[in-house]
Amino acid sequence: MRITNLKIKNYRSLKNIELYPESILALVGKNNSGKSNILMALKLFFESSIKLVSEESFHNHCIEEPIEICTTFEDLTEWEREKFQSYLNYDKLIIKKVITCDEDGSITIDNYAIISVPENEWLQQELINGEQINEWWNEKDQIEKELPEFLKLLGSKKPKVSDWKEKAATYVNNNQTSLSFVEKEFLNPSGYSGVLKGYLPDFIYIPAVRDVLEETKITQSNPFGTLINAMLEQISSEKIKEFSQEIQNLSRKLNRNGGGNRFPEIKQLEDDLNSFMTELIDCDIELKIDLPLVEDLFRSAKILVFDGIKTSLEKKGHGLQRSMIFTILRVYAEHLKRMKAQERAREKSIIFAIEEPELYLHPQMQRTLVDVLLNIADNNNQIFYSTQSSLFIDISRCNQICILSRHEVDSSWKSTTSMVSISKILEKLKERTGKDYSEMKFCELFSNVFNPTINEGFFSDKIVIVEGLSEEYSLPIYAEIMGFDFDRNNITIASAGSKNHIDRLWIIFQMFNIPTYLIFDGDKDELGSPKIAKTMQLLDLLGEPETKEEHIDTRISDEYAIFEMNYDELLKNEISNFNELKQEARRTLGTESKPLLHRYIANNLKKKIENREKKDILPKSIIEIVQKIMNL
Repeated sequence: MRITNLKIKNYRSLKNIELYPESILALVGKNNSGKSNILMALKLFFESSIKLVSEESFHNHCIEEPIEICTTFEDLTEWEREKFQSYLNYDKLIIKKVITCDEDGSITIDNYAIISVPENEWLQQELINGEQINEWWNEKDQIEKELPEFLKLLGSKKPKVSDWKEKAATYVNNNQTSLSFVEKEFLNPSGYSGVLKGYLPDFIYIPAVRDVLEETKITQSNPFGTLINAMLEQISSEKIKEFSQEIQNLSRKLNRNGGGNRFPEIKQLEDDLNSFMTELIDCDIELKIDLPLVEDLFRSAKILVFDGIKTSLEKKGHGLQRSMIFTILRVYAEHLKRMKAQERAREKSIIFAIEEPELYLHPQMQRTLVDVLLNIADNNNQIFYSTQSSLFIDISRCNQICILSRHEVDSSWKSTTSMVSISKILEKLKERTGKDYSEMKFCELFSNVFNPTINEGFFSDKIVIVEGLSEEYSLPIYAEIMGFDFDRNNITIASAGSKNHIDRLWIIFQMFNIPTYLIFDGDKDELGSPKIAKTMQLLDLLGEPETKEEHIDTRISDEYAIFEMNYDELLKNEISNFNELKQEARRTLGTESKPLLHRYIANNLKKKIENREKKDILPKSIIEIVQKIMNL
């Protein structure tokens, strides 16, 4: 099973949020925006420990309003459906936990089962009792009026409670499509807490600073324990039996049951104890030395690392410790694959909550870890993680991204979330472009656009999408000359790589409510070409459908900038010695790469202005564009 809906109310900065997680959910946002609070809310939900709750856990420290964490689980396996049969809401399992704090500071955690029941009270199992049946039977004319077939099923004689319940269940099962249902909350149903504790997914929380000893403990549920137990299962029963016999032989040498095989030193100590004890009390003293079972021996397994010096793992640096944690996860993912191939995959899923998995890992290791997490999530597990790394998100999986921001409302701070489903994006694309996209086609198209710079847009306050690298390389330099730093103002400038990708990127960032500015070439010198056709599509997308190809000109608006021909031609017209600077760049750099030439030209102008050789030499259109971006 996996969580498909998560509602959190009144927990820390989370006043009232709702998420729709996929198999992976990446939480992004500035520091202190609420990412960790979501992971901690999940920890509170699964562990249900009052030790995790204090006055600070309540939004704005207001203990009068309870904390509510409501999860909807879907994709239950047959095993899970069997265990939760009594509490299913159709094929969903909806669980709400309510945490309250009394005036004396005592914490209570209540479990609610949320179940769909027939709207008509005569069919609601929990309302059927002797008293109600007497009342309903006195008004059976109303039953005949509303549910005549049900009254026929009940018969002419007033039914007993068990009969009414049985016939109500039969009627509901036979009339699912015609009946109206409502969701109803049931507080702590009998046996509910035990079922939740035993059969909900295992939950593993990995904080940003994790004690590696916790991760390498061997338990039934954590990944390392699962690997050790799986290894134990693979050892043949004959070898286990042989090993157990060895332990029994040793036990005989240590204990009385060994008879003459017992170590004489142990027997002598036992005799001495008995000799002196009988002087005080008449009794028999036995010295018994218990030996562990085979399974127990593995629980003491310890990881040693040799990197020039052999020491235990916890004595190594944070980078190595963090790498070991995720190495365990990687091996665990491979183990799940093998189990799945052998059709022995465990029925109970695992939900991971990971704080900043990129910590202490170099970029290549980060990319490897992303693949590991994807593999784990593909095996009926689910992963929530907070991240500050653009390598841990992918625009082709934008439905797996949740952006958090923090706002002051009525003198208190609260977090807000922004998520977008693939279906909504496809609807918007069709509305804007008139084209139908399948989810697979969407992912394939955007996998080509994927790069860390584009992904940085999800961490930004604003994003500027440009057609090519020339603008990406040079615009930040021009802005810096004007005293405006894109990075310090949390603005990303990213190349789409092609005009063909700009519309899709614009739609996605707009749907995440990230202010977006577009810069692209008009290509007026290529009338009738595919390039100018794309220009017309972009202008139509931006609300200017009346523009004709021959009327395209340089235009700088509040939302976009279009160059009549292209970026090169614009600067040639606005920088008096542009061609000379371009030739100088070619000689100095020994390249024809346009992006590098444009960066050289921008740096050359910057140097001249800083040295006060010249002033007022910045291209006027660039000045206007930067000002528009500043005011976006």
